[in-house]
Amino acid sequence: MKNNEYDEINNFVYKIGWSSLSMNLNPINDIGVKKLAVITNESNINFYDGIKKYINSKYPKFNLIWLIIGDVCQKKSDSVYIINLYDQSNLNSIILSKKVTDIVLVYNKDSTVINYDPYIVINSIWEQTKILINLLDALPNEYVPRVTVITEAASPIFMNNSLPSLVQSTLWSAGRVIKLEFSEIDLKFIDLKFFNDIDFATITEEIFYTRNIDVVSIDGSNKYIPRLIKYIQHPYPCPIDIKHKTFLVTGGTGALGLIIAEWLATNGAKDILLIARTHPDIKTQNKLQDIRKFGANVKLYHIDISDESSVDNLFNILESEGYILNNIIHAAGVIHDVTYRNLTIEDLKKVLLPKVIGIVNIYTNLKKRNITTDKLIMFSSATSIIGNLGQMNYAIANAFLDNFSYVLNNEGINTTSINWGVWNNTGMSGQSIAKSNLESSGFKRINKNEGLKVLDYVLRSQNLPQIGVIPMDWRLFLSKYKLKEIEYYKNVHLDDNIIPQHSNICNNFSSTSGVNELKLMVKSSISEALGTDVDDISDTTNLIALGMDSLSAVSLKHAIYKITKVNLSLNHLYQFKDFQEMLEYIAKEVQ
Repeated sequence: MKNNEYDEINNFVYKIGWSSLSMNLNPINDIGVKKLAVITNESNINFYDGIKKYINSKYPKFNLIWLIIGDVCQKKSDSVYIINLYDQSNLNSIILSKKVTDIVLVYNKDSTVINYDPYIVINSIWEQTKILINLLDALPNEYVPRVTVITEAASPIFMNNSLPSLVQSTLWSAGRVIKLEFSEIDLKFIDLKFFNDIDFATITEEIFYTRNIDVVSIDGSNKYIPRLIKYIQHPYPCPIDIKHKTFLVTGGTGALGLIIAEWLATNGAKDILLIARTHPDIKTQNKLQDIRKFGANVKLYHIDISDESSVDNLFNILESEGYILNNIIHAAGVIHDVTYRNLTIEDLKKVLLPKVIGIVNIYTNLKKRNITTDKLIMFSSATSIIGNLGQMNYAIANAFLDNFSYVLNNEGINTTSINWGVWNNTGMSGQSIAKSNLESSGFKRINKNEGLKVLDYVLRSQNLPQIGVIPMDWRLFLSKYKLKEIEYYKNVHLDDNIIPQHSNICNNFSSTSGVNELKLMVKSSISEALGTDVDDISDTTNLIALGMDSLSAVSLKHAIYKITKVNLSLNHLYQFKDFQEMLEYIAKEVQ
């Protein structure tokens, strides 16, 4: 008999724990070959001057250049340039000519983000994301400099109620996706508590050393790092109080929304108010009728929660009908997969609107109407804390929810953001291009009973801003994406949730016949991913000319990994001049 009713799910429930680390200031090795480029707005001259003064005091001959973000490209001196980050060729030529080995990108808080106006929030998130994408696109093919991104008060431990900080916090999750899609990149994020109180010795240490720590928060000379750690759920002394309560559920007619509604009804909820953008089909209508048989008052409201006036009107209606909103579950969301290098503002907006603007509209109404809820739960995704190929926009949207949860708790609103992994036979993963590739990355599925047990726990909880539900074969995931040495994952258990692996077929590729077999299998993978005929693929075939786009590239990457265990980055796939070059690279990696 189990001692804890949550034992069956404690094996894959996580939180992000923060640890304080001491600083060990090391001398910079290979000083003669390291060249640092600092990218800032002109207003951040104090950062450039500070790091330049510190480094030159220790290493007078160190090469340091300042790249000022502007509208035009101009050389002001041998060490100072004005760059336009939308002109990647100019930046590329500077990096190459100066032989830059390390790049520091310093973000300014967006002072225009002073309220939760949807247009301002979306555009601010887009602008900061596009700056990072453009920088990565400008990196040379000949070698890849290390990149360090500096933010201010964007981590949960420094998070105030500042909206600009909340917007900046989404960059970290964008970085998680980038590291999966662009495996050659050494990308690190440093969050400063205050820009006007910088210990440049500490900053320099973090730029040049401890690159296995890919996210760090710094307060003066004190540094803190996040790690994924097990979150052990202990039984609560009293049963969950659902009876006679009113629940508002966004995304109410989606697969998860209906599961939640049924569970609430069977546990005695009084009112279940479902929000959906579209009218339900016959199957959904029948399901709602079945749920009503448990005695709950189930009502469906057709509104777009990303539309401010519609949400205002919804709350007017709920007030007029006498409902007291005891609990809110924000389960709305849209998946729209695209790789980071092809991301557009429209791709981002499609995902941000229901998740980010939807919860902002709900929050705004809670505040202005002085509504106090027992619990606010936001359905986030594991994508925001560990990444997933083709889902930078989804990671960003869910990161906003995660960090918004800390802001709401600081305001006294009992809120939890749940970073769900993959639900079995339901949820938005079924719409994703990544669905067939999840197992090859180590994801295991959450069954309905497990998911509802977590929800049961979260509804009872206090002071739990964020929790991750991620059944994962960590050994497989970390090996595939070369993340085993990253400190963030040091506390995950590599023997948890092991997915049985088939014998490695690539062991048979050493002979001539094996190479021919590899060639046929890779061609077959290309044919399936791109929807083309195998006979159309010759040694000189270029994959882009054959029709490879960002989404089919993700599918092809997974297919090749499945048969060879060679983890091609998406950049590799785009850079191969033809099929033969790709095949030779794969064969070499296999051997």
